[in-house]
Amino acid sequence: MRSGAQSLERGMRTAVIAGSLDAPALELARRLHGRGWSLVLDTADAGAVDGLGAPVETPVTALAGDVRDESHQTALVEAARDLGGLDLLVSNAGVRPPLALCDQPPDAFRRLLDVTVLAPLGLLRTALPLLRESRGVVAAVSPHTAAEPGGPHGGYSAVKAALDRLAAEIAIEEPLVRVWTVDSDGHTQAPALLELLEHGAPSGHYDTAEILQSAGAGTSLPADPTDGTSASAPGTQRGGRRPPARESTGLSRESTGLSRESTGLSRGNFSLPGNLKANVPPEEHGVDRGDVRLLVGRKASGAVTHHHFSELPRLLRPLDVLVVNTSATAPPEVDGRAGSEPVTMRFSTRLDDGRWVVELSSAEGGTPADTCAPGTVVTVDDHARVRVVLDRRLEPGSNRLWLAHFLASGPATDRLRRRGRPFHEDAGARHPLSAQQTVFAEAAAVASGAPTHQSAELPSAARPFTDQLVTALVTRGVVIAPIELHTRPAPGAPSRPPGPELFAVPPATAHLINNVRACGGRIVAVGTTAVRALESAADPQGRVRAARGWTDLVIGPQRTIQTVSGLLTGLHQAEASHLRLLEALAGAELLTTCYAEARAEHYLWGEFGDVNLLLPD
Repeated sequence: MRSGAQSLERGMRTAVIAGSLDAPALELARRLHGRGWSLVLDTADAGAVDGLGAPVETPVTALAGDVRDESHQTALVEAARDLGGLDLLVSNAGVRPPLALCDQPPDAFRRLLDVTVLAPLGLLRTALPLLRESRGVVAAVSPHTAAEPGGPHGGYSAVKAALDRLAAEIAIEEPLVRVWTVDSDGHTQAPALLELLEHGAPSGHYDTAEILQSAGAGTSLPADPTDGTSASAPGTQRGGRRPPARESTGLSRESTGLSRESTGLSRGNFSLPGNLKANVPPEEHGVDRGDVRLLVGRKASGAVTHHHFSELPRLLRPLDVLVVNTSATAPPEVDGRAGSEPVTMRFSTRLDDGRWVVELSSAEGGTPADTCAPGTVVTVDDHARVRVVLDRRLEPGSNRLWLAHFLASGPATDRLRRRGRPFHEDAGARHPLSAQQTVFAEAAAVASGAPTHQSAELPSAARPFTDQLVTALVTRGVVIAPIELHTRPAPGAPSRPPGPELFAVPPATAHLINNVRACGGRIVAVGTTAVRALESAADPQGRVRAARGWTDLVIGPQRTIQTVSGLLTGLHQAEASHLRLLEALAGAELLTTCYAEARAEHYLWGEFGDVNLLLPD
């Protein structure tokens, strides 16, 4: 499997140009070929292939057939697979009969619909697995005559509008693939598409003349008057990622809203478009959970490089220590009633005395009313078989966070866990609990049975690890050391620091870390939870001790991190308190550069998104 980052680094780029191989399409093929792209062309014209010129060592495959034929669509995609994958799919399919819409015979209109809409859709469906792997691009190109209604090409204009809407829907459904609909006047097609490729433009509707005009002026792309913001508009989010409006898709990195010279990243000095949020696990797109990108920043040199997560073993050294959090994620959310008020309870950490830390919210998502007080009984089901008693508030003056206990013993807890649902950053999302677990939590459960303490939220930095990757790391000589830190419900506003959490650092882990550090080795924490646990277990000289208990430690730039030298972490939203910990470890300059690169290269944020490896050298 190869990622988009891998293919660009290694020059292993492949394009399929399907449909009408007219002069603009041939010019695009010639320019791509000259830049080292491998090509699959939908043509039987050997002269077209010969006319591409050097470099002759770059493969070009020409296949004759009808783009409406499923077998031909499969042949085009398989030819790309034979060349190593697929990074760009260009669809030029279309016939332009000079007839008004109402003047076209039904058979002619059906053919127009088949060639212009159904054939590109069928080819895209066939190519999706390869495009997901490479995080590739689909470009549906049409002439300017199709951009506006009216004129002698009414039928073609109407069908192309359907293709534009279809592309907008696919861009929402397939966040790993960028989908462009491109209006072209012919001679600007090739240079404009190369400009979009060069700058990694996101999904959207583009005009080739405007692209080149913007590039020449060094400005962002002009706004698209067809972009809608209503619920029925093609670009509206509906269970996926919304393609950004054109004014937010500038082709220069200066338009990312985060310059390399800016400081104070942990104070939220950057904005994040909604299309850079991973709303669903990669597995729901038919790829591996480890199929994410990895952004590496090195503090000593300030260098930032782009990788696929599968490259992690070669980026680490033998005897590097990865410290992983083995806490499992519970299904913590249940609905209940506190008196007559509907509430939602999120269960966090179970204490040694059997009580739980729980968070309450009203049906509207706010803090429950004053009907909640110490001694209040929350009924979880209609038959009152599961009841929870609120013991005391953990936040003075607030009904949000409580210590609570069950009126019944173990079986009631089991029933509650069966009724619970996983927590997600996106409140409307529903994904299986398996998507919220890590391989390290699963291994710990196998070794010691079901864990007593569980996290309310996924320690997401470890989520991309797979059994195969762990095997590769161990084979490389990387050492994996466990800790536990059981996360509580998020503290509301992202800028609020985390509250007290239960942690444990085993004696073997403490001994290993101290010895490796004494020999000059690197300790790389997987997630901010691992940093918090180790720093909580360290003495004033930075020596890690075996420890177990509660920690209220909050780490920021004013505090030196002594126990780890590197960190693997997700990408955090603006103003998140985690950014202060990252700044304490990596420094503001490197962190700002990393986030500028992540935005410019369209990395994905969120618990299912891409990851960032911060190393000392």
